[in-house]
Amino acid sequence: MTDEERCAEALSEFTDLLVKGKAPSIDLFLLEHADVAPELRPALEAVERMFDVFEAARKEGKSRGQRN
Repeated sequence: MTDEERCAEALSEFTDLLVKGKAPSIDLFLLEHADVAPELRPALEAVERMFDVFEAARKEGKSRGQRN
């Protein structure tokens, strides 16, 4: 498996955990993926930021009486 494939697999795993509310800290997650940590960290940080923005928007929508 290439580094790119390992990064993609790890990113998918982290995203799944994030959606389920079970994601560890990025630092802890990277300990399990040390071989690709330098390449993986920026992607994990971006996904976490996007997730936070979407969650905030979803909560704001609910407080305004919108669906989802």
